[in-house]
Amino acid sequence: MLTISDFPVEILRYISDLTVRSLSPAYVCLDPDGCILEWGGNPQTFGINGLAKGADAVEHLPFLFGLFPLHTDPFVLYGVKVKGQLSTDIHIFKDEDRHWVLLLDANMREIQQFVVQQQLNITALREWRNEKLFSQFLSREVSNKLSDGIPVIETESRIMTILAVELRGSSMLYKNLPLEDAVNSLNTYMVSIIDPILEENGFVDKLSGMSINGIYGFPEKGPDNPRHALMTANKVLANVNMLNSIRKKYNQEPLGLGLGIGTGETGLSIIGNNERKSFTALGTAVEIANELMSLAETNEVLIDEQTFEGLKSFSSSFEKSDIQLRRVIGDYTVYSQSSAGRQT
Repeated sequence: MLTISDFPVEILRYISDLTVRSLSPAYVCLDPDGCILEWGGNPQTFGINGLAKGADAVEHLPFLFGLFPLHTDPFVLYGVKVKGQLSTDIHIFKDEDRHWVLLLDANMREIQQFVVQQQLNITALREWRNEKLFSQFLSREVSNKLSDGIPVIETESRIMTILAVELRGSSMLYKNLPLEDAVNSLNTYMVSIIDPILEENGFVDKLSGMSINGIYGFPEKGPDNPRHALMTANKVLANVNMLNSIRKKYNQEPLGLGLGIGTGETGLSIIGNNERKSFTALGTAVEIANELMSLAETNEVLIDEQTFEGLKSFSSSFEKSDIQLRRVIGDYTVYSQSSAGRQT
């Protein structure tokens, strides 16, 4: 263990000056009975006034009550509010027949600890918000993996499959129903789309107007992303068909879907400023899926060639289409799924 003799006088002097400047020490010397012998430094800094030789120290330093005779040497009290003033570290120790009470300003340390704690609280709050956000848009399995420490980095590029779904005819809800009923009906339809995405371990990326994007291949990469996207599409079609059958009983027009699936290099990014950020997917596969969605006939599923190749045995339900993509640069073969060939 290091002792004072291990340091040159210059270092000790520097440490002493630093301590006096930063900790504003004050001291009170007591006899074994707890009466004041002398004092020094600036006790007023700690709200201690009116000290007198021979006086009972407890009258001026009530925190000493019950501490004498001192059984533990030294005895330290951290962060004591002396007479409601500064946060104070109090060191009490014996030297022959005298007791020393050393008071050190702990306010700066307490402020630093407060700042650190605030940062920890902010971080914890952000993590909680992220967890709540992920729990809304990710399946429970995927959300749990993220909570267990799988890192989400600022930007990552990987092969993923994107499912784009558009709910069509929703304007009829607002024409034929009171606003509250229309919103409730719309929410029911949107849930019928979101739930299958989560069931197939997808990530709900964008809710824009009446369209939703589902991402497959995050956080874990896998060869079955096209299959998960197709299974989702067919579940969504089945759900909406069931809701439409209920609407028909009340002589209401059914709502339709447009569905597109694209597979390819996709960038995952956290975009936005410090006040508001969003986690989203960017890239050609996203553009392909969204254009296929807009080109699809009502309740038709259109996919690109890379998705078709990834479907393996499931690809038998698709046939080649003569649809040409216009918004995405390049030659892309498009395949269409007939309603008779759907697999769920």
